[in-house]
Amino acid sequence: VMASPRQISVDLPEDAVSPVLDQEGEQMYLCDGYDIFIEICSAGDVDGTVRSLSGYEKEDLTVMETQWDDVTRYEFVWAAAGEQGDRLGRAVILDDGNYHYCMSILRDAEKESQIVWDQVFSSFALV
Repeated sequence: VMASPRQISVDLPEDAVSPVLDQEGEQMYLCDGYDIFIEICSAGDVDGTVRSLSGYEKEDLTVMETQWDDVTRYEFVWAAAGEQGDRLGRAVILDDGNYHYCMSILRDAEKESQIVWDQVFSSFALV
């Protein structure tokens, strides 16, 4: 029997106050020049979770792995070209052995951002 998912805590930027999609295990925020996705999925296949978030294989990215108490934390970045222009992505996965708690941000590569992303990513935690 799998445990129930834990609660996520994150300090989102001010312009990301209400999600455009909010269903069980998934939230999406569309903001000016960037999108934030928060989702919970079953643990086990970190490679598959990295691929679903970024579109890249884990071995094709530099994935930083750290341990926080009973949670393994994976962080990585990527770039993607698209019809709307180049985008930069950054993601974090928290793995508690039962679930992957994911936050990913895609932003326009050309647009300057006043948001301090390190603060947003370092605030992403389980409560």
